[in-house]
Amino acid sequence: MAAVMVTFLAVAPPAEAQPLPERIERYEVTIDIRRDGSYEVIETIAYDFGPFERHGIFRTIPVRFPYDPDPKFERIYELTGIRVDGSEGTPDDVEETDENGRKLLRVGDADKTISGAHTYRIRYVVRGGLNAFADHDELHWNAIGDEWDVPIGSAAVTVRAPDGVNRVACFAGPRGSGLPCAGAEVVSSTEATFRHGPIGNRQALTVVVAMVKGTIDAEGTKPILDEKFSLARAYSVTPGTTAGALAAAVLAFGYVARLLWRTGRDRKIDGTSPDDRRGLGEDDESPVVFRPPGDARPAQVGVLVDERADALDVTATIVDLAVRGYLEIRELPKEGWFGKTDWNLVEAKPADDDLLPFERRLVKGLFEGRSEVTLSSLKNTFASDLKAVQTKLYGDCVQQGWFAKRPDQVRNIYLTIGVVGVLLAAGALALLTVFTHAALIGIPVLLAALVLAIGHRWTPARTAKGSAALREARGFRRFIETAEADRMQFAEEENIFAKYLPYAIVFGETEKWAKAFAGLGGAEAPAGMGWYHPYGSWSAFNASSFSNSMDSFAVHTSGTIASTPASSGSSGFSGGSSGGGGGGGGGGSW
Repeated sequence: MAAVMVTFLAVAPPAEAQPLPERIERYEVTIDIRRDGSYEVIETIAYDFGPFERHGIFRTIPVRFPYDPDPKFERIYELTGIRVDGSEGTPDDVEETDENGRKLLRVGDADKTISGAHTYRIRYVVRGGLNAFADHDELHWNAIGDEWDVPIGSAAVTVRAPDGVNRVACFAGPRGSGLPCAGAEVVSSTEATFRHGPIGNRQALTVVVAMVKGTIDAEGTKPILDEKFSLARAYSVTPGTTAGALAAAVLAFGYVARLLWRTGRDRKIDGTSPDDRRGLGEDDESPVVFRPPGDARPAQVGVLVDERADALDVTATIVDLAVRGYLEIRELPKEGWFGKTDWNLVEAKPADDDLLPFERRLVKGLFEGRSEVTLSSLKNTFASDLKAVQTKLYGDCVQQGWFAKRPDQVRNIYLTIGVVGVLLAAGALALLTVFTHAALIGIPVLLAALVLAIGHRWTPARTAKGSAALREARGFRRFIETAEADRMQFAEEENIFAKYLPYAIVFGETEKWAKAFAGLGGAEAPAGMGWYHPYGSWSAFNASSFSNSMDSFAVHTSGTIASTPASSGSSGFSGGSSGGGGGGGGGGSW
């Protein structure tokens, strides 16, 4: 049996050696403190990648720390003059980034890999890193941070100062460890040394050096502080911010109010100057008028009243064209239990010179290339024609002299100004919020811009001629609203029911207008209704049923022609520990 074992061992292959992990053989730090309180740090890192192919190393250095005396602030360690030198054959290009309160240095070449032993020398200058106490000034520095992913064979730290070095301490081990390092010595009044090793990964070496008070300039021992962001800080309510916000409110809202006041009020009928405008809520008395102003068409009256060429105005124009003999409206039967009412529009005579430009454009949109069209077929296809009709209708109202400029264009101009104002005010408010304590001042400016963006709808204004026409239009509306059957006998003889029906549609008074004629012609429909063909026939005219039909036609038409397709610092001598000072961080390979 023994012979068998000897034979087996003789022929068995030797065990394969495992590659050594990455490690830092030697980590040396030199810190030269200057009288102005800044100090230069030189880190010499002898890094062994072993057999592994790597691009280089990375080094993280914390530069923002909590500031215990005042939690509103963070302490800043300013790092400048960063430079890296590599040993022969070691790529030493440096890429600097700032991430989460750390300075990240990535050293090496992304296009080249290395292995084995390489040495890196990292230099940088620190400002704001010293601490001042009543009896001494102090360096409290994590010469080796606890964020290294690799073990360190040995570490040595040398601290030089202009003069006055009289006390030292150092701590080693995991973060929070109070164990002393292997060696700490005051060599002279200008130099101290520290040593320790080995150091495991995620362990630190922290050094503390005290210098006689006055050795370092007083300004050089003051911490650099940065106030942390908070909404309470940004929107501080102080006498200054309150006064500023009130002043901003007066100026911003005053400007918007003045702009809307001067722009959106109509000229007086008897005004003698461009600034002679009607006051807020001031309306000219409107006696009852028995015909539209200047025999204006229904759509024109609609724009005159509400300053908008909407789909209802165009719908009333379709009915008006039917009344005037240019088309007929035929009601179609419902299909199925849940079918919807539809109408057929039939061309009765071609457009002629009696039509206004917007009316001709409407007839073209409805009948070009065909003699009839169902209302439902216009769904999602008529929107561009509607836009063209509305544009000509706005232009027509300007040509009438009722408006100095097209109301839609005036609204768009002030909407644009309002939106741009909102964006600028929001941007300014964001900057004030992030960088100052005076964000309160930006709030009224943003609100005023919002008021302007919302108030753009009130910016169109009528001319003196438009104000006069509006008074007549309101008087005519009163006639439509208060019509009574006993006052309509003569009007019925002139077929005025059909003639003024489109205006009743514009005013939303179809039912009242129809009821005023109920029973005047017995069972017959009022005169002039040959253009409308209900499904079946006029067996008996019912004012309520007819007004319902007209309202339904107006609602369906307005919705259909407008529809569009869907789209888609504490001291290190008092409770000091490993990792408790400035600097530190760590690194690894990449």
